[in-house]
Amino acid sequence: MGYRMGEGLGKDKQGIINPIKVKLRPSNMGLAFDGFDEKSSQAAKKKEALAKAAKELAKNKANAVAPRERSWKKGAKQQRQKKRQQAEDVIARAKAKPVSSSDGISIIDMTRAEGPRLVDDLKDDLLTITIDDEPPADTSKLQELRFNLRLLKDMARRELEHTTAKDRQRLHSMQANQEKLALLRNEVLEHHQMNSALHELDFAWKDCSKRLKLARKDSDVQKALKLPLEVLAKHRDRAEQLKQLTGYKPSEMMVAVVTQALKQILREWDPLEEPEKGLEAFKSWRKAIKAASITVDKNGATVPPTHTLGAVARMNGDKDPFSPGEHVIASVLSSVWLPIVQRTITNSWSPKESGKLLKLIDAWEPVLPGFLLERVLASNILPKINAEVENWDPTKDVQLIHEWLHPWLLHLGDHFPDNVYPTIRHKFQKVLKRWNALDPTAREILLPWHDVWDNVAWKKLMSKAILPGMREFFETAKSEQLLVGVHACCTWLPELIAPSTLATNVIGPYFFPKFLRELKKRLQANDAEAAASWYEEFKEACPPSLRQTGPVQIGLQKGLDMISASLEGGGLMAEDDAIVVDSDEDNVDRTPRAGKNGAQPFTPKTPRTPGNIEELLEQRAEEQGLLLLPSQLSASADRKTWKLHNSSTKQSLTLSIKKDVVYAKREGKWVPIRLGELQSEVASTPRG
Repeated sequence: MGYRMGEGLGKDKQGIINPIKVKLRPSNMGLAFDGFDEKSSQAAKKKEALAKAAKELAKNKANAVAPRERSWKKGAKQQRQKKRQQAEDVIARAKAKPVSSSDGISIIDMTRAEGPRLVDDLKDDLLTITIDDEPPADTSKLQELRFNLRLLKDMARRELEHTTAKDRQRLHSMQANQEKLALLRNEVLEHHQMNSALHELDFAWKDCSKRLKLARKDSDVQKALKLPLEVLAKHRDRAEQLKQLTGYKPSEMMVAVVTQALKQILREWDPLEEPEKGLEAFKSWRKAIKAASITVDKNGATVPPTHTLGAVARMNGDKDPFSPGEHVIASVLSSVWLPIVQRTITNSWSPKESGKLLKLIDAWEPVLPGFLLERVLASNILPKINAEVENWDPTKDVQLIHEWLHPWLLHLGDHFPDNVYPTIRHKFQKVLKRWNALDPTAREILLPWHDVWDNVAWKKLMSKAILPGMREFFETAKSEQLLVGVHACCTWLPELIAPSTLATNVIGPYFFPKFLRELKKRLQANDAEAAASWYEEFKEACPPSLRQTGPVQIGLQKGLDMISASLEGGGLMAEDDAIVVDSDEDNVDRTPRAGKNGAQPFTPKTPRTPGNIEELLEQRAEEQGLLLLPSQLSASADRKTWKLHNSSTKQSLTLSIKKDVVYAKREGKWVPIRLGELQSEVASTPRG
């Protein structure tokens, strides 16, 4: 056909010499991935040539004379011819300008017959192409080989990057899978441990139930409960997981187990006869419960218990109602111990037999929650004590009231009813109206109450019950009984009655007139020795605290003056005027005494006139045998209320005072009443 290697095609050999370059995109690579451009360098050069030709064409059009169509064709032909290059031209241009590897590009020399070679440094390499070198026979393959090498290099680099990315992704996936595998292994281990715990709890529960059914002694019950408590304590840190799987926490399981065991021990229990039954067993369970109820979170901190009893106690005002395990103990005692004790107190216990119940309270108090003990005291013990005080009769009861009531003061404390003490004092006052000053029984009965009642209430009782009895004794006493009466009165000093009170209210106005008269009789009988002996006996009978009071000093001075006057032969002074000295005491008797002109000097003392309407109301109630107590019923600021109570008929009436007028509450209205009709007003009040 006339074609020769290195020449172009066509009649005039104007065709291209080099083949059209193809730039192959790597397999599975997306369009424009990582900046990859599918256009070959040949296309880029062609584009540049076309742009340059277009500029030259535009420039020639301005100066050319040739027709437009001719210039267009000529320009296009020239553009195509300019693009064509011969292999010899490329080799010559390469020889004229040797290639340098300073830019870091690897060069493979394919021009030698011995084969391709990597050129590291072309500057000193003898293989550098020169003009004298003979070109290879087949120069057409040189460009294709270089292109293919660059293409392979790019493909290898992209494949390596792709493989590296896949390896990195595979490594991340492997690490994530390893973490998931570790979590799954932990979950499997946790489930295995939970299954083991459930099996242990199930076995311990069944074993405990079987042993409790066969138990005949308290020791058998303790042995039956040992295994469940140990298992619950062992798995206390899995409380939440057990709650999710079984619906119960270990503490709730403890409540069930201990409740069943305590019921078994106390099934035939009499708290009054066996106060400590089951106590030692419960103490040992209590320690195990406390140890098993301490829940710890992930950070090692103790988790406070949450429970219904704790919420109730907090609402009642308790600051810190339960330590770990206390809610379990409170639940067990509330369901087993409390009902038995309440039933026994209601049906079998009498307040006069306080010793047995006190032993029960003292024995169980260390393990009882505070609110549980207060419930027993307020709901069961106090009502029975209050009722027993209401029914107490000092004239018939052989047992003294303080013997069974005082032991409860330590336990009751602020819970002691306010109306108990006034009731006791009122009944004491009624009985002591018939008291003889020589009878020491009154002192024995009242002495235990001296430290219980406040000073005001005590002085009031002494002035209304004891001092009148002493005055009455000296009014009717014979001369040989005077010193005996002084000895009896001095036994009340100084704890129960102040010496100044006794001297001002009894010794001065009631004893000394008779004492001086008897002294005068002996002096008139010229028996000075007997008179002096009489004087010294009284002086020795008086303790120093009584002798230092004003009335006693005046009386002793009068007696001494009478003896001195008799010895000197003078007349005797008057002896039967009452000796009254001002005192700071509230209960001073300033009743004028009769003189020596024949009037009776020893008449009963006239009662003190009440200072206000309240004292008058109290006096009238006392005269009619009624008990007047302050009422806790709410009233307005200008109205005080009292409760008027008849202990024999169990009837009561609410009273109030407003503007010195006494009112009684009838059908929700305040109606004025007369003080002389208090007893009839109370009697007309319905019972209850």
